[in-house]
Amino acid sequence: MNYDENENELLNKIANCRRESQDHQNDWQIETRESYEFVAGNQWADEDKARLEELQRPCATFNRVGPVIDAIVGYEINNKRVTRYMPRSMNDGNIAEVLNMSAEWVRDRCNAEFEENDAFRDALICGMGFIETRIDDDLDPEGRIVQERVSPLEMRWDPSSRKQNLEDANWLSREKWWLLDEVYEKFPEIADDLLIGMEDLGNNTWSKPHDATNAWRYQENATSNWYDKGEGRVLIAQYQWRERATDYTVTLPDGREFTFDEDRWNRLKERLPNTPVREHQSWKYHQALVAGPTVIETEELPHDGFSIRAITGKREEETGLWYGLVRSMKSPQMWSNVFFSTAMSALQSNSKGGVMIEDGAVNDLREFEDKWADAGGVVHLNSGALSNNMVQERSYGGYPPALDKLMQFSINSIRDVSGVNMELLGMVGHEQAGVVETERKQSSLTILAPFFNSMKRYRITQGNDLMELMRFHLKPGQVVRITNLGEPVWWRDPGTQKYDVVISDADSSPNLKNEVWSSLQNILPAYLRTGMPIPPSIIKFMPIPDSVANDWMSYMEQQMQQQMQQSDIQGMQQQMQQMGTELQKLQQENMSLKEKRETEIMKLQQRQAESQMDLQVKEQEMLMDMKFKEMELAMKQKMDEAELATKLRDIDSRYDLEMKRIMSNNELQRGNTEAQMQAQQVKAVIDLHNEREKRKLAAESMSFENQIDDEDKIEIEEGVKDSRKRIITWLKGQGGELAKLAETLNE
Repeated sequence: MNYDENENELLNKIANCRRESQDHQNDWQIETRESYEFVAGNQWADEDKARLEELQRPCATFNRVGPVIDAIVGYEINNKRVTRYMPRSMNDGNIAEVLNMSAEWVRDRCNAEFEENDAFRDALICGMGFIETRIDDDLDPEGRIVQERVSPLEMRWDPSSRKQNLEDANWLSREKWWLLDEVYEKFPEIADDLLIGMEDLGNNTWSKPHDATNAWRYQENATSNWYDKGEGRVLIAQYQWRERATDYTVTLPDGREFTFDEDRWNRLKERLPNTPVREHQSWKYHQALVAGPTVIETEELPHDGFSIRAITGKREEETGLWYGLVRSMKSPQMWSNVFFSTAMSALQSNSKGGVMIEDGAVNDLREFEDKWADAGGVVHLNSGALSNNMVQERSYGGYPPALDKLMQFSINSIRDVSGVNMELLGMVGHEQAGVVETERKQSSLTILAPFFNSMKRYRITQGNDLMELMRFHLKPGQVVRITNLGEPVWWRDPGTQKYDVVISDADSSPNLKNEVWSSLQNILPAYLRTGMPIPPSIIKFMPIPDSVANDWMSYMEQQMQQQMQQSDIQGMQQQMQQMGTELQKLQQENMSLKEKRETEIMKLQQRQAESQMDLQVKEQEMLMDMKFKEMELAMKQKMDEAELATKLRDIDSRYDLEMKRIMSNNELQRGNTEAQMQAQQVKAVIDLHNEREKRKLAAESMSFENQIDDEDKIEIEEGVKDSRKRIITWLKGQGGELAKLAETLNE
């Protein structure tokens, strides 16, 4: 057949990968097949079994490997964990809820839980388990997301991969035999060309003794590698690989980001001028279906990753191969079978008792044999037979010493090398405390933690793949029917995983149910003594069937709702009663407050009346005091005026007497000088007297200044002025020197 350059390059690449996997994984394939045989109970090699049968020796097998694997798988089933989408913030709760409900719907339709259990069992047996997540158009015309287990014997992978679950593998390949009817039904347009291409490589048929699943181990490019004409089937390789590609991330003005491949960006970049663009490298995953020299189809995988995901066990660091628990249990199981078969053979071939007898010891040998076998019979011997040891009992052969100890050591080693103790198997032959048994189970699970850790890592990766498939495959109407939220929550944004949800499993502990229930046993008694109700969610951790737990939870929820309703009604009634009681109290308090208020008002009114009366009395007292003071002031003024008038009269009288004396003296004195001097002296005396009187009057007037009003002051000043005028007038009337003195006083 003619192939273009791209197909030839792809076929060469696949051929090189197959050769690498053959060199790397050939011994692993043989060991894996033996491991599955050991778990199934086929623990003898064909050569050893044939030799023992030829020697007519027993070939016993007591399979202790299978129960160990079944116990661990049982723990995984009873404590099942599923992928969960956790919201990164409170606002992302609706998105996470839609994803969880949609993922649960998808997984229920394809029985993903059971497929994962089988894949986990594969990982325990041979160290590799595989699950393929894809869209199947055969089950549903619109396409159905399915998850199915893939046999490890069909898988090949990149020998350079070292990460857990082959997360750094550059390629994976699944080689599966398809019946010709399936090929014609699936690829009707190329089925004839495919078979012609097989015939061109040769017409050899697949020989019957060979295992078709192991066909890749035989001669490269032989027709029998791809086409089994006798069985009517074709080996088709589902080859997946990844390549580096350039992507362009565009940031729109509203902050949204979109990523385009190089071809699509070249078509769109003219429509998005001046838009920020970031160029970066990313992995692109592809798939090709190949049968011999024919490339059936190629496609780009719909999510960032291979559709077939691995679950790995323990790793050989030197070779990079993965192995399970059966590898370490093979030798103890094989030797326990050998020791038991040897003991059985010894018991079959060695003597089991009897008697040795010489000739002449008995007369009738047949009678002796019958009576020797009879427990109550009497054996008759000839004389001297016993004393001469002519009859001796044959010793029991048994089996070689210490063979039973070796066999017991081998049996115990099966559990020791695997890390699975009797508590985990549930085969403890004595009573022990529940806490001790739980701790020993937990220590056994700790040894098996690498397998559970790989399972958790698979769930996270598979959750991402499932979310990508749901984004592009589920329709909004389906989301509404699945979630029953009324309208779909928009979770098709490619940034949902990056910004909105965290992908994880429910819990990392493989024995969460028993752990929680063991802890609750210590808490619940004290919790119940306080009278607090038990949350219904606790029931799902009880060691009872899920159906019983669900019915019990539903019943408790109904009872709690009824109790809440009754308690609400009772609470409302109690509240009404309390409100009525409080209303009565408030009314009584209101009445008492009114009475207190009226009493206070009366007291205030009485106090106000008393204060008004006191004010009136004080006002009257003040008026009386003012009138009394006015009367005192008037009387004092009158007394001052009378005293002043008396003093003025005294002055006038003294002045008259003095003038008379001066006049008499003038007559006696000689000349005008003496008279002038006397007049001056008189003036001085009068001035001195007036000055003293003024000072005295000023002092008296200052003491009563605050009590005398302006009119009184004016009257007093006018009285003084009148007295002065009368004196000056009188002096002027005297003439002479007195007239001059009057002028001086007037100035």
